[in-house]
Amino acid sequence: MKEFLLARLRRVIRRHQWLRLSRQLAVCWLSAAVLGLGLIWMQRQTGWSSPFAFPLLAALTGCAALTLAIRNARRRPDVRAIALTVEQAYPELRGLLLTAVQQIETDDEAEGSYLRYRVVQQAVEHCQETGNWRGAVPGLQVRGVMAAQFVALALLVGTMWQGRAVWSKGSTGGGTFFAARGLSVTPGDTTLERGETLVVLARFGSALPPGVNLVVNDAASPVRTIPLVKSLADPIFGGSVADVAADFTYRVEYHGERTRDFTVKVYEHPRLVRADAELTFPDYTTLPPRRIEDTRRVSAVEGSKLALSLQLNKPVASATLIARNKTRTEIPLTVTAGKAVAALTAFPLTASQSYDLKLVDTEGRANKATPPLVIDVLPNRTPELKLVAPRGDVRPSALEEVAFEGTVWDDFGVPAYGLAYTVVGKETKFIELGRDAKTKEKRTFAQVVRLEELGVKPDTLVSWYAWADDIGPDGKVRRTTTDMFFAEVRPFDEIFRESQDMQGEEQEGQGPQGAQTRKLTDLQKQIISATWKLQRTATSPQFAWDVGVVSQSQEQALKQAEVEAGKQTGPRARTLWGAATQGMEEARTQLEKAVKSPAALTAALAAEQAAYQALLKLQARETSITRSRSRGRGQGGGEQGNQQQIDGLDLAQTENRYETQKQAKAPQSQERREQNQVLNRLQELARRQQDVNDRLKELQTALQAARTEQEKEDVRRQLKRLQDEQKQMVADMDEVRQRMDRPENQSAMQDQREQLDRTRDEVQKAADAAGEGAVSQALAAGTRAQRDLQQMRDDLRKQNAGEFSEDLKEMRTEARELARQQEDVSKKIAGLGDPKKKTLNDAPERQAALDQLEQQRKRMSDLVERATQISQQAENAEPLLSRQLYDSVRKIAQDDAKTVKDTRQQLLEEGMLTRSLNERLQKSTEREGGGKTLELTSELLKQGYLPQAGRAAQQASAGIDELKRGVERAVENVLGDDAAALKLAQSELDKVTDQLTREMKQAQGGTEAGKAGETNSGQPQAPGENKPGDQRQAGNGSAGDPGAGANSPAGQGSGPPPGNTRGDPANRSGRGGALAGGDMNRGGAENGGAQPRGRLEELIGGETQRGAFGGGNG
Repeated sequence: MKEFLLARLRRVIRRHQWLRLSRQLAVCWLSAAVLGLGLIWMQRQTGWSSPFAFPLLAALTGCAALTLAIRNARRRPDVRAIALTVEQAYPELRGLLLTAVQQIETDDEAEGSYLRYRVVQQAVEHCQETGNWRGAVPGLQVRGVMAAQFVALALLVGTMWQGRAVWSKGSTGGGTFFAARGLSVTPGDTTLERGETLVVLARFGSALPPGVNLVVNDAASPVRTIPLVKSLADPIFGGSVADVAADFTYRVEYHGERTRDFTVKVYEHPRLVRADAELTFPDYTTLPPRRIEDTRRVSAVEGSKLALSLQLNKPVASATLIARNKTRTEIPLTVTAGKAVAALTAFPLTASQSYDLKLVDTEGRANKATPPLVIDVLPNRTPELKLVAPRGDVRPSALEEVAFEGTVWDDFGVPAYGLAYTVVGKETKFIELGRDAKTKEKRTFAQVVRLEELGVKPDTLVSWYAWADDIGPDGKVRRTTTDMFFAEVRPFDEIFRESQDMQGEEQEGQGPQGAQTRKLTDLQKQIISATWKLQRTATSPQFAWDVGVVSQSQEQALKQAEVEAGKQTGPRARTLWGAATQGMEEARTQLEKAVKSPAALTAALAAEQAAYQALLKLQARETSITRSRSRGRGQGGGEQGNQQQIDGLDLAQTENRYETQKQAKAPQSQERREQNQVLNRLQELARRQQDVNDRLKELQTALQAARTEQEKEDVRRQLKRLQDEQKQMVADMDEVRQRMDRPENQSAMQDQREQLDRTRDEVQKAADAAGEGAVSQALAAGTRAQRDLQQMRDDLRKQNAGEFSEDLKEMRTEARELARQQEDVSKKIAGLGDPKKKTLNDAPERQAALDQLEQQRKRMSDLVERATQISQQAENAEPLLSRQLYDSVRKIAQDDAKTVKDTRQQLLEEGMLTRSLNERLQKSTEREGGGKTLELTSELLKQGYLPQAGRAAQQASAGIDELKRGVERAVENVLGDDAAALKLAQSELDKVTDQLTREMKQAQGGTEAGKAGETNSGQPQAPGENKPGDQRQAGNGSAGDPGAGANSPAGQGSGPPPGNTRGDPANRSGRGGALAGGDMNRGGAENGGAQPRGRLEELIGGETQRGAFGGGNG
């Protein structure tokens, strides 16, 4: 019984041991297989390999398996552990088997014990009932472990089979043996940005092969072999693959061996390729939707909707527009998975803004460059209304007709426009003069109002204004009005008498009281104008404050009127003053209400006009006047209205030339600056387009002559660069278009804006054709674009030329007047030093001369500054004009500096230079601007140095004459277009030719005279005979520059000084020398006369761009 039980336990032990061994072997086979796969992966990834790797792996695996088998066989079975396992498998034994095993192991001698017998017997019976305790080690578990072992063993065998190639290579030695000793390929598997260059380095160990090649395999092209070059003494071979455009593989081959294939994956950052915009305008504009292709700049009226269609170089995960402001507002764009597009739909345009485009692809890469998108939102402008006639306020009689003329323009059309006039005390009459003006159409209107039909009487006030309706941003009709103007109906019995007062002031017949009434009348008119403007700006944030200011002004006028009313004694005057004060009081009350209710301004305006009419009736009917050179620009309505009667008088007084002081004209207006900016950009674009067209012609010839594919590919690459340049020109045109869309340019540049749109289309066609390789089509479109750009440039140039001409004519008049007055000042200074006219006290005459010199200095400084501004403004549009003014201003500055320097030196030598005078003259030298010689004259006159002051005054006169001649020549040089430039060049060329002919004859005559002198040497020269030098001097005088006249100071030429390379044409190479074949510097260079060659070059090279103002020609 005991042996039977032990035999059954041994069966369970053997099954358990086999299960444990199978598990251990499965783990061993699986570990070896994983290690083998790791060796294969390492060989493929790094290129490292060894012929001993897999044999060693197999040997180690076998040793491990043998060790596990021996250990398992030698392991002594643990009967108790097995019994415990059986007990766990069969809980119904309740420790019976474990007790039997313990009895067998501890009580071997007590065979007759009944207890041991029963325990063993019950265990044996249970074993027989359960089938030898097979449940302790289930068969399913054993079969599963065996299957896992066989799978792991199969995986190991497969791994060893996969590595057999390495074993075979390892057995042959050779190149892979070099690799085993340290071949490394850099960069191996890598990623590269599209368009970059891949650099491959192969580093070897101790042995170097004789040659190494890089084999590149690209799916789009045949296999290429690139020899790698050894790097001096280093064991490194290197080479490169330029302009990588697509994924490819490469390997290194050397000495009949090769590495594994390395993979290069190409990536690129997301990039904007093209942006198309579509604008949907508000309904009130009546404009159709507009599509703009390939643009980064968009201009549209407020309320428009913008739709963007972006073409990208690759699909992206997100696209966002980020505002360039402090808030950095983000606008997400709609992207489509798998498509390289992004879109923005129905984006409302409310304010101008610039946005940066941010793109992120699926790998998280962002765009390198953030292309800006500039959105310019234009306001819906009110109509532009201009009253051409009458200009300002008028004073007609009751029988006259008032002719109105004006223009109206609006960016989106004018439904109706007309004129409105009001007779004080009556309702306003509206006259409709036209309807349905088209978008951006400038219309003129005219209307005649007959005052006789209105039944007006003298001293009646009639006000008028022009009005126009348009559609506002809210879609509702809004009305725009001009300023209010007045017609003061003058009486028929007005009397104008000539006064003997030389101050040129108007005097009322009533004396100071009449002058006070006029001032109060003017103040009341200003209050009416301010109130009228308040009605048009009722929504302004400053409205309440502005109303308060007008109310305070009305309060001041009321106090003045009350004071004047208290002085009156006559019943008519008291009645009229009472009506005026009553109207002012009512106006003040309504203005106070208007702070909270703007509607009260209408009643305030009516009361102000009633007060104004009462003041008109109080004005004097008799006026004393005198002749005055200047007409003040700040005159009141009465003064301006009286000018017609004043001009009709035959005054006995002579013209007073000494009291006029004119202010310098304001700097160039915003409109002029914008026109110059646009003109400069158009010139630049025309020049760039011409360069592109020249390159297209060259490429067209090169493409026709190309024979190989490499030459054609080179032409295509150059066409691609020209396409990029054309696209940049399209972007620059969009910028110019936005500038033209600005409010100050809309009406003035309407035609140029439409022409620029057509030109942009031509440039876009040229860019597309260049990208497709159609050179002839690109050249045709580019030629049309160049012609249109030049036409726009010429149109703007003509427009600017007209404005320059008007400015120069005003300057010419001022320069002539300045020269006349300087002549009078010089005579007065000369009279102070005349002993025959010497008086005991000449202080009044000297002070008068000083005052006149100060006025002359200011006017001279203003005129020089204005000439400098016009020269700068005309530098690109009218280069000849600019150069003429530049040379004149520069010469005046040099002459002034020289005069002050010479005078200081002369006074110092004569011991007349005091410290205070020297300091004042030094400050005058350092001061910028003109009039330094006049300031010197004034200082000398203050010191009593009359002879020196007289000479300085003469030199100042010469400088003023030089400026006058320069302005006069500049007026002649206003060209306007190329045709005028050619005509002027032809006329000047004829003059230069005649001058050269005369100089050649003079030179020949001088040579003959010299020969005659040699023949008759020793004979006295007859009286009247000229020396050769005198004859040349005479030639200089006849051929000199008009600027070299009698007014030039003695010993001082009027030409540019030595070293003046900016103004001296003789310092530049030219073509004039070929015309005469002689010395071109003989025609007056010594005396500062104009040189023919310089003038000729100036005309021929008139279009040449100069550098910055004040710089050289370069």
